[in-house]
Amino acid sequence: MEKCLSTYNGRISAITPPAWKNHMDNHMDVELLDLHDRYYARQAVVDNAVNRTSCELLQVIEKLRGKFDVMKNRGRAREEECEELWAKCKAAMTEFEKIPTIVALQEKISSQRG
Repeated sequence: MEKCLSTYNGRISAITPPAWKNHMDNHMDVELLDLHDRYYARQAVVDNAVNRTSCELLQVIEKLRGKFDVMKNRGRAREEECEELWAKCKAAMTEFEKIPTIVALQEKISSQRG
């Protein structure tokens, strides 16, 4: 930006009459400072907007992370419950297969097939 400003000053001073040079230099300095201030003011507004949006995004990420942890814990609990039910089912089937009536029925079915 400084290079552009010095080029601008050089071109303006080349076409400015000598009597107006000091007045124009002061006027250009004020305008350039005003331009500089407006640029940095706009930059500050943009920075604030980016920071605000970044903070909002981080809050959303934290909420999602919390929800993910809850869902993951629910999934683990569900898996543990399924494992417990599977173990109970296996135990029940083992007990079922040991009942004398069931054993006799299985033997009768096997003998009729064979």
